[in-house]
Amino acid sequence: AKAIALNFSYPIPVVLLSYFLFKEKPSRKNLLAIIISTASIPVLLEIWKIKNVTQIGLGEFLAWINSFAYAGIIVWGTKIRRDTKLHPYITLFYTLAFSIPILLLTIYLLNRNGIYFYVLNIKTVQLSLIHWLYLLLLALSSSVIPIALIYFAASKLKTQVSSILLLTEAVWVYIFGYLLF
Repeated sequence: AKAIALNFSYPIPVVLLSYFLFKEKPSRKNLLAIIISTASIPVLLEIWKIKNVTQIGLGEFLAWINSFAYAGIIVWGTKIRRDTKLHPYITLFYTLAFSIPILLLTIYLLNRNGIYFYVLNIKTVQLSLIHWLYLLLLALSSSVIPIALIYFAASKLKTQVSSILLLTEAVWVYIFGYLLF
C-alpha cells in the first residue's frame, strides 16, 4: 500500500513538468483537486495500518520514481501531440519501439555492473493456448490500451486534469478486483 500511495503521487510532478515545459499554471480548482485526490489515496489504502511508514525501502523508492514515469507519459505525450500532431497510436508504437531496447540494455548494464535488479532469463515455455491468451490480455490491459488512452486524452485535456482523472485507477482496480475475484 505504501508503494502504491507513492506511485499515485504523480500529479505533483505533472504540475511541475507542465509548468516548466508549457508554462501552464494550475488553477486553484486543479490544485484543490490534486490535493484532495492525492490525500485520498492513502485513506483508500489505509496506510495507517502499515508499521514503520517512515521507513522507505528500495521498492517504495522505485514506486515513487514510477510516479515520475507516469508524469512523463502525461506531459511528454501532450508535448509530442502538440508539437508533431502524431496520432496517439503512432506515438505508442514509437514509444514501445524505443523503450523495449532501452529496457533490455538497462537490464544488461545493471547486471554487468553487479546490480542484479532483474535477471533476464528467456526460456521457451510450454504454455497452453489459454495461457497465451491471458498473457495477451495482460499486455493489452496493462500497457497498450492505457498508454494509448493517456496519449489520446493528453491531446484533449490539460495535463493537470489528465493526472487527476488517472487517480481514479485505484478505485477501478478495487471494483474490477472485487468483481473478478
